[in-house]
Amino acid sequence: MTEASQIIADKGGTVKVAAALDLTPSTVSSWKKAKGGIPRWWLPHVQALPKAEPTAA
Repeated sequence: MTEASQIIADKGGTVKVAAALDLTPSTVSSWKKAKGGIPRWWLPHVQALPKAEPTAA
């Protein structure tokens, strides 16, 4: 798993991060595959999001 994938997963996943940042899920998903990961101008916004609550299984 890439660093971007782990950060996005920790914040609740692609859809939650996209909604919180008013972006499309495809944009956030592309960060997980991009060589550079999360663009440096979006990284502070992503890091500021609260960590996702664990789900009860």
